[in-house]
Amino acid sequence: MESKTGESINSDGIPICSCNHTMTYDGYDHTRYRKKYRCPLKTDLIDSCPFAQTCSTSDYGRVVYVEDKDNEPRFKGPISYGSPKWKSIYKDRTCTERINNAVLNTYGLHKMHLRNGAKNGFFTIIARINLHLDALLKAEI
Repeated sequence: MESKTGESINSDGIPICSCNHTMTYDGYDHTRYRKKYRCPLKTDLIDSCPFAQTCSTSDYGRVVYVEDKDNEPRFKGPISYGSPKWKSIYKDRTCTERINNAVLNTYGLHKMHLRNGAKNGFFTIIARINLHLDALLKAEI
């Protein structure tokens, strides 16, 4: 993978310098939402570099900034956002949230203040049966 400026980035989202060494992390810029990486030669991570003269003439060394939006390997989850699998999982989650909301608010289960787990379970089952009956009535109309 390449960043905007042409440097290659490894699978962990860390830039790789010209001599194929990972660059040294040098802090986070909270105002610009980006990470700062420095030349491994100038941070004494490596002893020599064949590109030392051409890479950067500065005593500080070459600096590469990686913005959060460019740092895809770190922020991309195991399931791609917006993929069919992600949509299916999200649809199931929102469906569950709607059912829980109906049980708690529409049927007033949260207002009952039951201390007995068996009674709480009984009223939850009754509320869920009523949800199914409501769905059947809406389907018939």
